[in-house]
Parts: sequence; C-alpha cells; structure tokens
Amino acid sequence: MQQTKINFGEALIDYILQAMNYQPTIHGPKALLSISSELHHNGIHGMQRTRQRKQYIVWGSGFGGKKTPRGYTRDKLQFRAVRGPITRDRFKLPKNTPMGDPGFLIPKYLPLKPDPQPGPPLYIPHWTNRNNKTGDFGHQRLNVEIHRTNTETFIRKLTQSEFIMTNAMHVLIICLAYNIPCALTLQKGDTLNKPIKWRDIGNLLNITIIPTYTETEARNWWHYIGTKATIPNLNPLIEAFPKDLAHT
Repeated sequence: MQQTKINFGEALIDYILQAMNYQPTIHGPKALLSISSELHHNGIHGMQRTRQRKQYIVWGSGFGGKKTPRGYTRDKLQFRAVRGPITRDRFKLPKNTPMGDPGFLIPKYLPLKPDPQPGPPLYIPHWTNRNNKTGDFGHQRLNVEIHRTNTETFIRKLTQSEFIMTNAMHVLIICLAYNIPCALTLQKGDTLNKPIKWRDIGNLLNITIIPTYTETEARNWWHYIGTKATIPNLNPLIEAFPKDLAHT
C-alpha cells in the first residue's frame, strides 16, 4: 500500500507529539489544533457546528485568514498557546498567553548541528507553488510534501544545506530554529500564502520577514535581518501542552 504524502507542517506535529511521548485521543471529547491548524472565521464556525467534539484545544496555532473570527465560544475553543502576537491580539487573549510555533521545539527533540555541504542554494516552495516552473531559479528543489516516516530525513537535508530559499513557513521556522541561513523567497509566478501568518512569526521573533526575489536579496536579508531573529523562551509553550487531551 502506497503511503500518502502530507505537508511538512503536518508531519512536524506528528513528530513532536511522538517525541513528547503522547498519543492524542482520536475519538475523545477534545481535539488538538496545532502547527498545521489555521484559525480563521469560516474554520472556527465550521468546528463549532460539528458535534464530533465538545472542545478544541489551541496549542501553537496561528491566525491565517482575512476576517477576524467572531461569535465563537470559549467553552468550545480553549486557548493554551498561540503562534504569535497577532493571533493573541486578534482573539483578545491575555498578554501573558504562551506563544510560539511548536516547530521551534524540534531541535530539543532532534539535536542536530548544521553541517552545510558545498552546493547551490536549496529552493523549497510552498505546496501551492510546487507546480510553478516559470521561475528563474535553477537551484536544487525540494518538495515540501513528504511521507510521515521521512520527517527526520527532510530535516537533516535542511541542516546539510548551505543556504535555503523558501516560501513554506514551517521550512523557514525549522531553519531559524537550527540557525540555518535562509530567507523567504518567491520566484516569478509564486504567490505568498497568507501573508498575515508570516507577520505573526516575524513579530514573535522581533524581525521583519519580507519576500525576496533573487539569491542576492535573500542572502542580504539573512545577513542583515535573519541573523537577528530572537526565539522566545519556549518553556511556557511546553508547559502549556494540553496533556489532558492525550494519553501516554
């Protein structure tokens, strides 16, 4: 039976949950919304209409829409931690709400030292841009859709790259987590998926994440801005993990 490929961000949450020795309950009254879950108006109201779950637990998810969610009930949607300041403020959460994308936790569970190998920059497009062949990048490409069992292999590939140009957010997050030189880069014909989520991460890290369009621009962004990214203390994020919805 052929294994289905999934987005790298989805594979990350599977990897993190396994590393934390937790198995989420499948049919219980609560469900986890994390890395790959984007909080937006239509999605939230769709969740509230379903009777499958009594409560959704938000741990590291981020706002990803244009319309500010309204009319949701806190007894249905419970916030333990959110991706960044924009998400926190959109939902009018307390200033001390734990923040951080769980992708930043990967080095804690997979301690790797970057070992860049000689070669051209690695270009990793968001899945919505994967079929775009009209661009000018002649660099080595890597598909962001992977098998669940290949998550570590994919991450090791990143740590072995001399420079990474990407418009897949969780690729950039892993690069920043391991201090791998990188930049948000769009080639001709690419589109930036949900710009607000990039601003959310930038605000979390106290940097401005803007698209670059050439290798020179990408390397300059890394040199002048990317290297100044400050990953916040992740202990509150870890402590906020919803252990009550999982079993060991």
